[in-house]
Amino acid sequence: MKINSRKKEKINLAITIILVLGIVILVNFFAYHFFLRFDLTENKSYSISSASKNVVRNLDDVVQVKLYFSKDLPQEYESLRQNVRDILNEYSNYSGNFRVEEVVEINDEDAYRLEIPKLQFNVLKKDQFQVVNGYLGMSVEYYDRQEVIPVVQAENLEYQLTSILKKLTSEKLPTIGFLTSHQTPPVNENLTVVMKDLQQIYQVREINLPAVENIDPEIKTLILVNPQGAFSDADQRKLDNFLMQGNSVFVLQDMEGIYNMQVYENKTNLNEWLMKYGVQVNKELVLDQSNAVASFDQGMVTFSVNYPFWVRVLSENLNQDNPAVAKLDSLVLPWTGSVSGESVFDGSKVFSLAKTTNKAWKMTENFNLNPSQFNPSVESEQADLALEVFGIKSAYSEQFNQDAHLVVVGDSEFMMDGFLQSYPYNKSFFLNIVDYLSLDQDLINIRSKEIVIHPIKELSDTQKQLIKYGNVFGLTIVVIAFGIVRYYLRRRSNNLKF
Repeated sequence: MKINSRKKEKINLAITIILVLGIVILVNFFAYHFFLRFDLTENKSYSISSASKNVVRNLDDVVQVKLYFSKDLPQEYESLRQNVRDILNEYSNYSGNFRVEEVVEINDEDAYRLEIPKLQFNVLKKDQFQVVNGYLGMSVEYYDRQEVIPVVQAENLEYQLTSILKKLTSEKLPTIGFLTSHQTPPVNENLTVVMKDLQQIYQVREINLPAVENIDPEIKTLILVNPQGAFSDADQRKLDNFLMQGNSVFVLQDMEGIYNMQVYENKTNLNEWLMKYGVQVNKELVLDQSNAVASFDQGMVTFSVNYPFWVRVLSENLNQDNPAVAKLDSLVLPWTGSVSGESVFDGSKVFSLAKTTNKAWKMTENFNLNPSQFNPSVESEQADLALEVFGIKSAYSEQFNQDAHLVVVGDSEFMMDGFLQSYPYNKSFFLNIVDYLSLDQDLINIRSKEIVIHPIKELSDTQKQLIKYGNVFGLTIVVIAFGIVRYYLRRRSNNLKF
């Protein structure tokens, strides 16, 4: 009986081992042929979006990615190396035409040719800090075309890489235009950050409106950044004709300009043209209890305060039905005016893209930008800060184009280089609008996925005091309460014994 029992145990063990090996082989077989990952992070930080998957799946030839990461990088950069590898491996898993090569020995001549800068790192060796040179670059090659990412960062790598793939594999890049006449700010001085991103996926043209007979029909979107000159009737008709071809106009307008903390009135007549389509930027400044922190110099002292003139728009006040803004968490508009609009033609629709809270107020005269002067002079009210007009009827004929778009924001400072240094996520709002008007939603979804900001919700004074004193005394009260309960239970237990 013992021999039979031992034989059965051996047989059962052998069957168990065979089953386990069979399951492992089967799992490996399906894992090799069917790639599957689960990303439980809120914004899917560790997986590429469906837009990136579609782009890489549709590659018709080999894309060669070369990762130029130096071998002896400081330890803190090893996590960056691993994150970048993981992202590139995920691209590779969705297409055999996406190939990755890691180059750890880079000569200075190749780095100079590719315009990959040599970086300096402080490394602790033998109890001393030493300076080590290295590279963190990447090149992407497709046929005879090549694009380079000089310094790789994991945070925005998917957006950069998918943008490059779209650019390299497109026969012709879409074209957008910037108005450079009518006293608009020079794009090569104040808008270098957004221009660098736009040039990755667009041909960018400068448009001197009075000098052209018609706006080039290849341009999908014309961007007007705070014009201050007068638009002639001929200029207004050119803009109208551009819209009637199914194109888009994106206006960023300050009706009350700020220079050295002084307010001046913008004398442009652009509002006259905008009003023909049912929208206008109001001559006022908007303040809101939902605002950002601004820094001010006072003599030798710099101080920071919550500044109601810098309106912070939170996700609940961004249009959740519009893909350009639905996934954004925050937007800061400094010294912004409100935008009013209503549908003035059958078929036209006006949508709010961004608005204040219902605790905002307006300053229409006697402007005082002093950070200590915050008392609202009128009752609080909610105001629109950005509007979209979809489907536009010509102001000069009976023509109507249902594909024409007009987007108007009552502020231009929010996407200037200086302001983006403090609020870089503003760039996503601007670029998303341009993509929405000119391209498709793919890049919007990728870019918005990388912007996750969770500001503290607005609290009442009572709630603030409760949280404040709760932090100070809360733990003490819990410990005392626990001690009292424990003391009561012990006394009760002792009484029951007697």
